[in-house]
Amino acid sequence: MRALFFEFPDDPRIWNFPYTYLLGDDLLVAPVVEPGATQQHVYLPGGEWIDPWTSEALSGPTLVTREAPLDRIPVYAAAGGAPALVDLFAPSGAG
Repeated sequence: MRALFFEFPDDPRIWNFPYTYLLGDDLLVAPVVEPGATQQHVYLPGGEWIDPWTSEALSGPTLVTREAPLDRIPVYAAAGGAPALVDLFAPSGAG
């Protein structure tokens, strides 16, 4: 687990998202820390990312706003290492 600045030291926008972190080499996690929040702004640094809950592919750098129900933490998988990770999140019978 490490802060984004270790992996993306030249990206000044990461400092606006202090709770977002990398878990291993392939997962970007943006925990919801506001009580009662139903949406989360997630900054995806440069690269290709996949939302493992929906299989949506996104290119960074970009800022996304997504729904954040209690049972679906905002997480994105790096496209290069994502296939097995995406399968872990896929609903039963999908993916």
